[in-house]
Amino acid sequence: MESDRTDTPTAPMRDAGSGGMAMLIIDMIGCFDFPGAERLKPKALAAAKAILHLRGKLEAAGVPVIYVNDNFGEWHSEKSRLVERALERDNPVSRMIAPDDADYFVIKPQAMRSPAFPAGSVFMSSALA
Repeated sequence: MESDRTDTPTAPMRDAGSGGMAMLIIDMIGCFDFPGAERLKPKALAAAKAILHLRGKLEAAGVPVIYVNDNFGEWHSEKSRLVERALERDNPVSRMIAPDDADYFVIKPQAMRSPAFPAGSVFMSSALA
């Protein structure tokens, strides 16, 4: 059965005109409850400030923001629960750059390690490149 629709589906308006660009914020939302977290906090805060500054400029240009974050072992969780969990702790980094409702949020396994995807690898879709 053919559709009577003649218009082409489009992405949400927040994605229009971004020129195929997106800002990726990777693994910045967390509880900071791991060994060595206190030593990392000053550098993480500096990174968060730089991310926040860049985010403001990119958002003004219409570039969408995509968070890619661990699932903290909660396989049946979703964005709001993961952010809520991170903000329950004394964590100025997550508080400073918490995602907005309009942001995209991709939850990934906490450890993505295999011969094809070694630890520390960064992946970018050709649609975003």
